Amino acid sequence: SYSSNSNITKVNHEADITLRYSGGFQVGLAHTIQQANVNASYSSVAINPDPAAAFDFSIALDYGSLNYNQDRVNIEHKTGNKNNTSQRYTGHWNKTSGNQLNLSSRYGTVSLE
Repeated sequence: SYSSNSNITKVNHEADITLRYSGGFQVGLAHTIQQANVNASYSSVAINPDPAAAFDFSIALDYGSLNYNQDRVNIEHKTGNKNNTSQRYTGHWNKTSGNQLNLSSRYGTVSLE
């Protein structure tokens, strides 16, 4: 899809989101979030969790970057290739829980704030 400045105000429990060629996409995650899967290509994505939310995350970036709230995000593991074109992050927002955010992005900036 081709879009810009789209948003999903709040996901309460579960979501599967696929983006292509979308600029300025934002999604809010409620404190009740259980599972969110985001797959983005040529798209910038802003994930805006509720401050009281708690979830684990796995983020895979190819030719992209990650910006995050250092007060709430705990990066447990980070890997990348020698050219820094592929990066993988695992960690959690606030605290470890059974809830999960899986995000894959190619050619786009991701923020978790």
